[in-house]
Amino acid sequence: MNATQKEVVEQQPQLSKYIVFEIGGQGYALPLTNVVEVIWMVALTPTPAKHDHIEGVINLRGNILPILNIRSRLGIPDVPYGIHHRILIVVVESHHVGFVVDTVSRVEEFEAGQVETPREFDQELTFVNGLIKLKDRIIFCIELEKLFSPRELHLAKEVASVSGTVASAASSGGGTSASATKASRAKSKTDADSGT
Repeated sequence: MNATQKEVVEQQPQLSKYIVFEIGGQGYALPLTNVVEVIWMVALTPTPAKHDHIEGVINLRGNILPILNIRSRLGIPDVPYGIHHRILIVVVESHHVGFVVDTVSRVEEFEAGQVETPREFDQELTFVNGLIKLKDRIIFCIELEKLFSPRELHLAKEVASVSGTVASAASSGGGTSASATKASRAKSKTDADSGT
């Protein structure tokens, strides 16, 4: 590479890819490096224990993934989910989790200069690490590591693991449960016949 070519390369704007989505009519963006895939809405399985930040779990090709409640963290009211919703599967602190969004717009490339650093935000919005101003709206860039704490992510992983174990036991342990029930009934009959 000669000096001229090097100068041209250095002058080219640095582009970063983001996935843009909407929740409650507001646009949000995540670095594409955080996103594993986008899937159609599926039924969420309730977890054995109730946790405010966990909406449920899904079985994604044999892997049990926790679905986090991002709406509550963003201060957006819950809504009934329908087939038009999407689930974003993301990586946060090495944890694979998902959350439900209203729509996924597209993958966009933005120059570094287009992502402005927020100057004044309420403390509850510390998870917003950038603003992208478009012609018709403002998109909030989310930092997932600040939206959910490491403890919450670890708990979500444990809940998903327990849910997977319970599901496996339910699907594979039917025979054992039936045998136990049959044995219990037989014992009750024997006790009744013997007068005990």
